[in-house]
Amino acid sequence: MSNIVKFKHSPNYYARFKHKGRLYQKSTNTTSKKLAQQIADKYYEEVLAGLHNVNGENISIEDAIKGYASSKPLTSKNVQNAAKFMLKWLPNVIGLNEPISSLNNKVLENIIKVRRAEKLNESSISQTVSFITRIIKWAEKNGYNVAKIEPPKIKVKSGRLRYLSREEEIRLLAELDPNRVYRGEDNPINSFVQDNYDLTVLLLDTGARLSEITTLQWSQVNTKGDSISLYRSKVDNESLVYMTNRVKDILLRRFRERGNNKYVFTNSKGGHKTCTAGIRAALNRAGLEDCTIHTFRHTYASRCAQASMSLHEISSLLGHSNINTTTRYAHLCKSTVSQRARDLMNQSSSIQPTTSISPESYTHSYTPESVNLTEKPSYIDDLLNGPRPHSIKIS
Repeated sequence: MSNIVKFKHSPNYYARFKHKGRLYQKSTNTTSKKLAQQIADKYYEEVLAGLHNVNGENISIEDAIKGYASSKPLTSKNVQNAAKFMLKWLPNVIGLNEPISSLNNKVLENIIKVRRAEKLNESSISQTVSFITRIIKWAEKNGYNVAKIEPPKIKVKSGRLRYLSREEEIRLLAELDPNRVYRGEDNPINSFVQDNYDLTVLLLDTGARLSEITTLQWSQVNTKGDSISLYRSKVDNESLVYMTNRVKDILLRRFRERGNNKYVFTNSKGGHKTCTAGIRAALNRAGLEDCTIHTFRHTYASRCAQASMSLHEISSLLGHSNINTTTRYAHLCKSTVSQRARDLMNQSSSIQPTTSISPESYTHSYTPESVNLTEKPSYIDDLLNGPRPHSIKIS
């Protein structure tokens, strides 16, 4: 039987136990103690059956790719598509039947060489290397033999960081407004039109990835605590996000209207929402053709940076597994730091002394011949016993 525990960073329960000297820990992805115990017990039985306890054994590259993909939710389409592509493309470099331990630094360098020969940009090549690295880490985590690797650093040219201004956000939401007049006719309000507006607001006010909101379930929403438990499938971690006022209003309304559904945003068949064509069309109508839905995430992060939040705080809010990913917002943090320094200096220079002391009180006329080194000048007592000239009052 497995123990279940809770950690401060997540509202969900975790399965946690030791077997043959090795610690096993896994999120149950639920806040229900009863359900968590059932999931934990099943995981414990799988370990006893040898499904997870394979320390020192080999696994083929093909099985490792499939194993990694199956460890992610089926809703993680990026992972599933990347796995399918890798199974098809990787044989150009190395056989899929080779053990995962054969993926070493030399093979990674060869993969980069082949991808560059295919005229791919550095960003795409970096994604390929990153995906292979995650497969190797998955295999190592599950006890398989792997080679120690140091993924080559690929310099990705950072383009312009696009985020919405307040005026652009207002323009976009006006185009998404379910009550708007479009092409001279009242826009008929239906669930999908309302979805596009609500989804956009949630993305802007939480900074979540699109997949994290479209797959959001009501079991992850705590309206009493004004919080949302987000599972970050891309980086396999969880975050607790607090609602803004307008997000809470939207979720309360949606729960009254569609609380019986599993997902907060559903498609016509009851599954989670997948179509975002309406939002992309609204971006074009608002004159924001250079923006994508991911721009909403950049907007959230940029506003946090402009509000003087640190990169570590922003990284935590965005659910980044590596703070290096957050450094793209560093220039925005620097500008606010300079402004804060200016305000501090202005405040400091406005401080007035409590006692006004005239310069004459410090004036003592004497000639070198009149100085008696054995006798303490009278003004020393005045300075020691009189008002302190450097005392200041901070109001």
